[in-house]
Amino acid sequence: MDRNSSARPGKSSEAQVTKIERFQVLTPNYGTPYSAATSISSDLNLELTNNEILYNFPVLLDSEGQPWDIANLYLIHKYHHTLNYNHRTYASIADHLLDYRRFLDSENIDYLHFPKLKQLKATYRFKKHIEGEIDSGRMTLDTGKKRMSGIHRFYKNIIKFKLIDSELIVEAPYEEVIRYIETTTDFGLKTFITVSSSDLALQGSKPLPDPDFIYDDGKTKPLTMHEQMVLLKALKKCDRAYQLLFYLAIFTGARLQTLSTIRICDLNRQLDYEGNLRLPVGAGTGIDTKKKARMTIIIPGWLVDDLKIYIRCSIAQGRRESSYYGDTESNYIFLTSKGTPFYTSKQEMKERLTGDPNSSNFGQPYSHTEGEAVRQFLQTLIRDIQKASPGFERFKFHDLRATFGMNLLEDELDRPDRKPITAILELVQQRMGHRNKEITLQYLNYRSRIEWKNHVQDQFESKLFSHVVRGRSE
Repeated sequence: MDRNSSARPGKSSEAQVTKIERFQVLTPNYGTPYSAATSISSDLNLELTNNEILYNFPVLLDSEGQPWDIANLYLIHKYHHTLNYNHRTYASIADHLLDYRRFLDSENIDYLHFPKLKQLKATYRFKKHIEGEIDSGRMTLDTGKKRMSGIHRFYKNIIKFKLIDSELIVEAPYEEVIRYIETTTDFGLKTFITVSSSDLALQGSKPLPDPDFIYDDGKTKPLTMHEQMVLLKALKKCDRAYQLLFYLAIFTGARLQTLSTIRICDLNRQLDYEGNLRLPVGAGTGIDTKKKARMTIIIPGWLVDDLKIYIRCSIAQGRRESSYYGDTESNYIFLTSKGTPFYTSKQEMKERLTGDPNSSNFGQPYSHTEGEAVRQFLQTLIRDIQKASPGFERFKFHDLRATFGMNLLEDELDRPDRKPITAILELVQQRMGHRNKEITLQYLNYRSRIEWKNHVQDQFESKLFSHVVRGRSE
């Protein structure tokens, strides 16, 4: 909070986050740290830090619409000290800071309000506020922990890197705490990891994993074979682009971001000896993956043929003509009816922000997409399915990835010439792109749990239920 804030107790804050589509960092020609007296004058000599343009960089504004200097300085400093910029990560950090700023405004206190009495300090008052939000059910424990962790890092960094004058902080905003976390090595040995934390951290253990789900980049649940058949039947009536996108998800296990950023030219590869397309994705390929991880997805030959047929149809061609890349092989395979991609690739973002200034597309506003059209389509599709099959459960597109993993595991386990379990797990791990085998092992454990549940159900039906006394009509 700025020193001259006029917020009154009980008054709701109008602080907000605005996002700048094309953001470049300028640095002044002096190296003094930020203080309450520091301001940037119009005649100050500024120069570009580097030539990188950041997409959707968040900027925090106070209730009067003025930049919250220290928070924005913190975000810029963080950018200078990280290797990769991810606009969603920074949006999350800004969200934590915005929630904190609004609390400070409502309490009419400064972000540097640290009297000797601990419970009156701004940080601990915010912690108590967050605990109240959790107790009332308005916030989850996980979100609350992230909030407090974000505020801890904020103060830790502005102090450590001297983003403010040290004289402004007379009392510490928190107390450092050393925690020891027990872990198991690859050789089965117990060891402890030392972790630096603070007394701002919220206590509370994570809920036990739900046995009905697999935790693979989020909580996922594979579709049963019956559910898959119902889904594929319903897709027959849908837009061909969505049909093929869902087929790719079910038969490759790739994420939506990856499938949506495959381009026409990526299909111009020689098929392997089994007639499948082995397509490298990730860093350096132009096809996005989570954290730029490199892997190879395998697309069945029949699906490659169908994709090529779709690409040549008039509908797909018309969508390309109204899109950023035009009717070229550099365009995405999948576009909406408006010519926008299902998921804007990092390559397109870079080209739009740093391309040829003389290009007609340079600097033009555009609709950045991250799968919204697919999720909206899926909700409509599920509603239509449930009209005919009321018992059909809702699912996420990401569940199709878990469905592929379970299908692959089942297929390998059912082969007459079945490989050893370790070899099967290695295959599933490779095809799914898992970082470690613990994630892959969940699929095998999930299968065992399903078999056990079915076994118990059979026992219940055949033995226990025969002893139940049923009501008889007179």
